[in-house]
Amino acid sequence: MRTKPHNRQRRRNGELGITLIEMLAYAAVMLVVINLGATLFVSVLRMHDAGTTALDQSQVLRHFDAEFRRVVSEAVVLHPAAGAFETSEGVAVLELPPDPASGEARYAVFERIEQDEGFALRRLVLQQTPEGLEAAYMKTYQIPFKALTFEFGGENAPARAVTLRFALSSEDNPQRTAPERIITAALGGIGGAP
Repeated sequence: MRTKPHNRQRRRNGELGITLIEMLAYAAVMLVVINLGATLFVSVLRMHDAGTTALDQSQVLRHFDAEFRRVVSEAVVLHPAAGAFETSEGVAVLELPPDPASGEARYAVFERIEQDEGFALRRLVLQQTPEGLEAAYMKTYQIPFKALTFEFGGENAPARAVTLRFALSSEDNPQRTAPERIITAALGGIGGAP
């Protein structure tokens, strides 16, 4: 009876290689490893995208918050109207200090604009000219607002601050209620708060 040659003997005789069973086992192990690696890669990409989106939204909101506070703190007083704009829960008309060069009156207007299934916010700077009020600056914030309202001082006292209440549209889960955010900025003007 002839016995199976040892590995060293197989190498000497030129019988190198692996059996079909060993090859199938290696292939199965490699398929599992590749599948796990691909799943891990996709999960890491999704986490990266979610983190990048949250960071971008946070930076946009911080920039918006800083601009809103800067404009409101520069304003002298809340004005009932300027041109075609009237102060309401969707519009804030703020009187700015006069133009340093010409001495003409200036107004900052924040206006809520309906857009798709939510709102956008437009900021205008109106300047008095001999022809009337003209828009000297306009910017639209493309933040996906779901709700957006302005609040001012009580009925018996003049407004000393402007409050903006808003909620953002949630793209990841539209059924989830978005948390309400509040920005309150005091009116300042040249001599500080009145």
